Amino acid sequence: MRNSVLHAIISLGIINQPGAAGAIAFTLTDITFRHEALKHIRHVNERLMFQLENSPLAIIELDNEHRVISWSVQAVNIFGWDAKLATGTLLEDLGLVSEQDKEAFYDSLNDLAGIVTGKQIGRAHV
Repeated sequence: MRNSVLHAIISLGIINQPGAAGAIAFTLTDITFRHEALKHIRHVNERLMFQLENSPLAIIELDNEHRVISWSVQAVNIFGWDAKLATGTLLEDLGLVSEQDKEAFYDSLNDLAGIVTGKQIGRAHV
């Protein structure tokens, strides 16, 4: 085991019973795997955030009701809406989709959301 580190949680308690000698009970829970997994998740998240922040594309994250959760720097540059103003706003209220395209746009958006969440069966637009 070269340079191995054990990450653990130690729980400790004192047991006192009348007429008996005191005792100490403890448990040691190895959380090394959890620690390494969280470290990996943080690293992957940092890489993803770098890609999102430096993408030449506008990246807009929406919730299930089409409300803006996040609005990238390029979305600001392309659409002109400040991220603080766009965040929390319904996508429809930002005026980014023309009236004639709204139905097709939202149908496609809902289809895509179904594919991403695994709820879409049998139909995808490519």
